[in-house]
Amino acid sequence: MVFGRLVVLVKRQMDAYLDGKSYQLAEIKFSKRVRIGILESVYQFVELARTAEAAFVGTERRADLDRWYIQLITSLKDGIECAAISPFSKSPAAVVRFENYHHLYSILSELKIDCLDWQRKEAKKAYQNNIQVYVKELMGRPLEKIHHFFESVENIIRQGVKPEEVAFHQQFSRLELKKVISLYPEKEVKKGLEQLYKKIEKHLTDDSPLLQVVWRNMQDEFLKQLKHYNEVMGQCYPNSRIDLEISIQDVLSYFSQFAMRH
Repeated sequence: MVFGRLVVLVKRQMDAYLDGKSYQLAEIKFSKRVRIGILESVYQFVELARTAEAAFVGTERRADLDRWYIQLITSLKDGIECAAISPFSKSPAAVVRFENYHHLYSILSELKIDCLDWQRKEAKKAYQNNIQVYVKELMGRPLEKIHHFFESVENIIRQGVKPEEVAFHQQFSRLELKKVISLYPEKEVKKGLEQLYKKIEKHLTDDSPLLQVVWRNMQDEFLKQLKHYNEVMGQCYPNSRIDLEISIQDVLSYFSQFAMRH
């Protein structure tokens, strides 16, 4: 009888403790503007999980711990989202998300907790998706006037103009195409890419394992845009001998240079 009461008491104390921890993980507050990085709550969860795994191995209360893990992870995700949208954050929301979800994914992969395998996969998906969001937000349209030119070209094609007839419209003549391309000489594009790399370094935590991952995604997005512009030129201005002042090989070289230099 006494032992049974003791078990109930211990369970209640554990529930109360973990309930308090769950609240702490979800409540993220800042008193001043800061660059966020990896949240303290993520480290707290890691420490708690390691301690719990050692304490509950082979015990009958394992099911209770697994139930609490789900609630703790849910609270931790709420905390990450709270930090990402905080008005005190100096960091882009997508960076807060992908850095913290990547760290969470790495830890869950290391701990190998069966009941959290789905959450581990979701954390991986979340950090990868937010890297893509960040890439699109930060890069935007690096050759903006060229982008707008070809966007307008594609609009009139959708309205019924044949690609081979585009150059006969004054605002889309070969001369106008040359003018807009001349706004982006190789030197300026290279300078813009270097500034982009420095901005990413500033946004991410020091020695971030994701810096080169993000940079590679930036490269892929830039090349995707560049290839698209070349395709539109090939359709609408065949045999015009007009090319962008920067080639795909140039872009690959610049991205590689900046990655090795910093």
